[in-house]
Amino acid sequence: MKLRNILECERNQLYKMMNYQLPNKFIWIGIWIFILSFLSMTVLKFFDFNKDSMRTILRSILLISLLVISIARDKEEDEMIKLMRMQSYALAFIIGVLYAVFQPVINYIVANVKNSNTLDYTTISEFEVLLFMLLIQLMFFNYLKKMR
Repeated sequence: MKLRNILECERNQLYKMMNYQLPNKFIWIGIWIFILSFLSMTVLKFFDFNKDSMRTILRSILLISLLVISIARDKEEDEMIKLMRMQSYALAFIIGVLYAVFQPVINYIVANVKNSNTLDYTTISEFEVLLFMLLIQLMFFNYLKKMR
């Protein structure tokens, strides 16, 4: 009986983590943080301010703002919205993996067609993959909500 209680407690903890969402007002907080960090990155690039630590911090803030938008509760959060959210996460994961695998190959092919002297095979950064996946998730989630 004690083992059953432990397993049930663990299952409840897992469900709490899986169903965690921020309140609805965090959507706008995330949007404003995203805009401010994006503008800051643009200004730093425009003025050729190439400090890597500031760039890394702004990139992290950008990703966190997208994550906040992604896990914020909708105004009308029901089972259908939760299903659409999970579908958009699954689509974003699949497309993100395909992007991470095929984008370096496409870059390599284009570089070879463009200039056959260099044979550089470049990889993409984790920032690019995470940014791509979060943007894809938000795009598909909003698309699925509008199609409902």
